[in-house]
Amino acid sequence: MSDEKKQQLEQIVATDSNHKFEDADRQVQYEKLLAGLNLIVEKNTFDQIWENVSLLAEFREKLEAIMALIRAEKIETVWDREKCVEWAEEAGIENPESYVADNFEIFDDHIEIKGDLWLHNSQVRELPAGLTTVGGDLDLYNSQIKVLPAGLTSIGGRLYLKDSQVRELPAGLTTIGGDLNLYNSQIKALPAGLTSIGGYLILENSQIKDIPDNLVIQLDVWAKGCPQSLIDKLNKMKEKGQIKGDVDIT
Repeated sequence: MSDEKKQQLEQIVATDSNHKFEDADRQVQYEKLLAGLNLIVEKNTFDQIWENVSLLAEFREKLEAIMALIRAEKIETVWDREKCVEWAEEAGIENPESYVADNFEIFDDHIEIKGDLWLHNSQVRELPAGLTTVGGDLDLYNSQIKVLPAGLTSIGGRLYLKDSQVRELPAGLTTIGGDLNLYNSQIKALPAGLTSIGGYLILENSQIKDIPDNLVIQLDVWAKGCPQSLIDKLNKMKEKGQIKGDVDIT
């Protein structure tokens, strides 16, 4: 089993292991499937699973059943265009109908926003249900939003959470194309599957104590005031080439 395939398998399991369903019956089904999946993982390494045909088939069957439950819930909960326009109006976005028409791609099971979403100082309390992708910046500086959509996987620009009320990043978030600003944020951990930050990583005055081992950061990391254990790890990542800029602790 290649290292890349092994990492992909581990990331899928980690992502699906953190899902919470609103529907009680789905949650019960999910917990039973997850227990079976975890039992396989506990008794076998990922290499053993991959090399055993019957074990791999059982593993995939349970994993696909979990993903089917997640897809079914997304289809039921994703907002329609009218709801998105109402939300844009509440968020104080100018010409909300035009904004949604120009920037929102609404599918049966998810929503993608093509451009920037600037909600700094906004009183809106949620993002559109079913949102998976923001093509540009997602700016939540000093906003009232506390929870990001569980299905959010990719942000093409920067994720600006300085002075925000967001407490946790989605488990499935894998890519941030620009900066990740966590200055004075309430975020305590980065998702295990986050592999790429295309700009700066700003950890100064944050609550972050560790970052994912496989994360690649294209520019500087600002780490003033971070725990020494994290600074040591950042310096090692710099030596390995995972941090392309500098580690700044001044």
